[in-house]
Amino acid sequence: MNSFVKKIQNFIFHNKLFSRGERILIGVSGGPDSIFLSRVLLELREKQNWELGLLHVNYGLRGEDSLKDEMFVREFAKIHGLEVEVIKFDSTFLQKSNQEANLRDFRYMHFEKFAKKEGFDKIALAHNIDDQAETFLMNVFRGSGTKGLAAMSPLRGNIARPILAISKKEILKYLEEIGQDFRVDSSNLENLFFRNRIRNELIPILNQYSPRIKERIFQLSINLQDEGVVVEEIVEKKYNDIVQNSEKEYIVLMTDLLELSVGMKKLLFRKIVKEIKGDLINITSNNFFEFNKILESKKSKQQECLIGEIKIIRRSSQVIFSKI
Repeated sequence: MNSFVKKIQNFIFHNKLFSRGERILIGVSGGPDSIFLSRVLLELREKQNWELGLLHVNYGLRGEDSLKDEMFVREFAKIHGLEVEVIKFDSTFLQKSNQEANLRDFRYMHFEKFAKKEGFDKIALAHNIDDQAETFLMNVFRGSGTKGLAAMSPLRGNIARPILAISKKEILKYLEEIGQDFRVDSSNLENLFFRNRIRNELIPILNQYSPRIKERIFQLSINLQDEGVVVEEIVEKKYNDIVQNSEKEYIVLMTDLLELSVGMKKLLFRKIVKEIKGDLINITSNNFFEFNKILESKKSKQQECLIGEIKIIRRSSQVIFSKI
């Protein structure tokens, strides 16, 4: 077994990405990363009794090149005896404000939809060390917290990233060794998207200071993920200990809140908000500061603040969170 394949097999086992006999849907663009992922899973398929399928999204944004990508993926699937589904991009989904996010959301939506429809257990995506470094740096510029800096995890829900610990350099070397062709998306060399500017401009500069910067960032992201799991367990326990919740309200005693560190209060605040709202989109540090302000207020009268559709009231000895 090739050393790259063995490395990925160990990564899959360590992170419990797939079980024997599972049906795995592979997202394939036709580029080197997804073709590499497909070849590796094909090599491991018989031993693990996996059933593989391919899904390709034709965005149609590169004219004839987009069509050639699709034909390449169809031919690749035919050669290896795999079923392939091709999704045509709906241009009405595209907004000028954030095209990169629009394309990603469309892709993920259809991966999930097709996997559920056809009974696939997991979706395998070809993100690698280079992608992880780019995501980390993008989140630094966005002012993300530790969860954002942890970037992409090997497994989240039914989304698996088996080659996350493999570099682009290793991918290209393997494909050259086995004589496997792939498509090249010339738009990746253009700096139209933020990610491309990070890849083409910033990372080459960082490489001058640390030639292994991408590997260093990858290891940092994994460390943050591991530590994040521990933090979540601690917050969950504290939540269960001091938060009383019903269908409409989440109640915490003032005495319990005031004895917490600022960091724990912030994490607990975010946990309660997520329970009510379903996500943390548009929740900022300023929202926590508003919440903490009414906690620390010396005024005896009732204090309250609004955070989107969530009302927070400090009344007597209690703090009450509710959805408006």
